[in-house]
Amino acid sequence: MWPHLSNLLGASWRNLVRATGTTTLGFFVWTLCVTVVVWMAGIAANWFRCRHYTQKKHFREYRNEALLTGLLSVIFVGVLVFIVYCIFTGSTIYDDHMSMADQLRKLEADNNKLSSELARRKEFILADDPAWGAMKHIAHEFGVYGFEVGAKKQGKPCTILITAPPDSASIASALHSLAGAVSGCRDFGHWEEGNPDIDEVITKGAISGVVILHADRENRAANNLAINLQGEFIFKRSYKPMDTKVPLYPGQGDPNDTVIWLQFGSGITRIGHN
Repeated sequence: MWPHLSNLLGASWRNLVRATGTTTLGFFVWTLCVTVVVWMAGIAANWFRCRHYTQKKHFREYRNEALLTGLLSVIFVGVLVFIVYCIFTGSTIYDDHMSMADQLRKLEADNNKLSSELARRKEFILADDPAWGAMKHIAHEFGVYGFEVGAKKQGKPCTILITAPPDSASIASALHSLAGAVSGCRDFGHWEEGNPDIDEVITKGAISGVVILHADRENRAANNLAINLQGEFIFKRSYKPMDTKVPLYPGQGDPNDTVIWLQFGSGITRIGHN
């Protein structure tokens, strides 16, 4: 409350000073100070006019006699300034109210527009949406990966495993559905907590905000995939063999199977660098 009141009074004073075409110092000079100077000038005029009288008075006596007049002059000017200041305070409150009302109308219009846009995006995939462009790029790269490993042409076995902690599960599950559909490879995923053995495997060595791509060193298609998707995720390449002590998918360990494992770290919630 007090900061708002202070801002209101300050704004009202600035409006008053601006309306008089001066500054705060100038305002006081042209009101109170000028009043005092005029009062002193009146005293000096009386003293000068009466200096030839038989009974002369000291200048201080004329000043004391006019003290009440000067005091009332200062009070009346102060009251006038206060009244004008109150008027400008009311004007400032009104202007602030109108400004806030105008901003509220704009916010309501923007909110309605955004609500309509959100409803449209829930029902339709927009071709100009950056996320749609990113998804097309990801689908293309996984399709290329399927061709490079021979899954689509020669029907060679290949597997795509995607794992993630719970806070990265949403984007990981979406990528899992897309990768398997376009690559021609088998696809498996783990992102639900519950199995301590599997949870330990999929979180061991994971890096927050990074997708580690595990694949054989000779898997050039995996290398190309990691390079081509760097714009969508932060990738780190790993050549370590998968831990086969705890099977993460059926047929794990088949020497004829070309496997890549995309191990999501925590905190990956969207396509693009988080």
